[in-house]
Amino acid sequence: MGNSLTRWTVTTLAQHLRGQTAQDANAQGGTVPDRLAQIIASAGTELWNRCDWQFRLERGTLTVLADESTAYLPTDFGEMYYRDLTDPSKAIPLRFYDDAKEFQEIADSYESTDTGAPHDAFIKKSSAIDTEDLTVTAGEEIAQYDLLYVSSWDTANPTVKKADASNISTCRCLYWASAAIVSGADGTVRTYGSFTSTVNNTGDADATAYLSSVTPGITAIAAPTYPGNKSVAVGTFSTTGATATVVLDLSDWRLKWSWIVQLAVASDNDYSFNFWYVTSDPWSNGEITDDTTAPRWPATFNEGWRLLARWKVLDDYSRDADRAETARKRWLEWLTRQVAENDETISISNIRIQEGYDDFGRKPQVYRTSVRNYD
Repeated sequence: MGNSLTRWTVTTLAQHLRGQTAQDANAQGGTVPDRLAQIIASAGTELWNRCDWQFRLERGTLTVLADESTAYLPTDFGEMYYRDLTDPSKAIPLRFYDDAKEFQEIADSYESTDTGAPHDAFIKKSSAIDTEDLTVTAGEEIAQYDLLYVSSWDTANPTVKKADASNISTCRCLYWASAAIVSGADGTVRTYGSFTSTVNNTGDADATAYLSSVTPGITAIAAPTYPGNKSVAVGTFSTTGATATVVLDLSDWRLKWSWIVQLAVASDNDYSFNFWYVTSDPWSNGEITDDTTAPRWPATFNEGWRLLARWKVLDDYSRDADRAETARKRWLEWLTRQVAENDETISISNIRIQEGYDDFGRKPQVYRTSVRNYD
């Protein structure tokens, strides 16, 4: 039997449940652990996203840059925990809208050349562009081989600037410049290729190349270690020395799903806003990329994952309907108990975080938690 002290991975839980379901490990169509892996990972995602669990809360900083009308949210962003933010000086209130029509009416009240303090915002997905080459507009002087991030998606051609790893808004390294581009002009950028680096590779060939947090647009031989900086791998060094060649592959950054903040008007200055958000599950946000990494959640959720996955597996594979029904009831017993507590850090009775989906449109003091009916 599993217990909350077992730190499951998809692989170990698949092996465990294969034994419990007495399946042939070499059955036609792939081994049972292989076939169970998708069910188990899906169960982990469902458990993570089932409620706005306390452990999913995270504090982040929204960085709005001058002259930009979009800003990036953290890579593990799932939902806003509340809609009204303010900058550290308490002078700039920023409100998030969940009604696109209402937001657009505010945006339409500005001229295209207007700038102002960010007061009105809407969250939308970034425009993932599945192409190796992309026509862009340079938001600043771009040198050949500069690494670039998309600073704005709301123009005919996306606007790009030099990327750096100093914060979440400028570290999304999506493209590199195969030729210099004058500020304001259009040009073509790429996701694959290689060039001679200006950084001396003192490590080994095949060492990872990182985005610099010091000089925008260039590679570095080590991940930045400064507080708040991001570790962004952009490729590998194929040779060593002062003229080392960097082989870039930015396809993961090009296609990675991300949420961005759309502002009603381009910002007139740099601003930052601290806020709390609910994290997305680690399988979706890229924290877990294999079947051997355990999710980071409270110990009791390991048992919840086992129970949910066991029910899902028995429901798909077992011919014994009563056994599957018993597994379902045990999962719901665990879920009901966990939802009733829903505070993994305080042992006394406490107000609970509301269940997801319609919490974005409500104030944090409105609490509502429910258990989904699986009948």
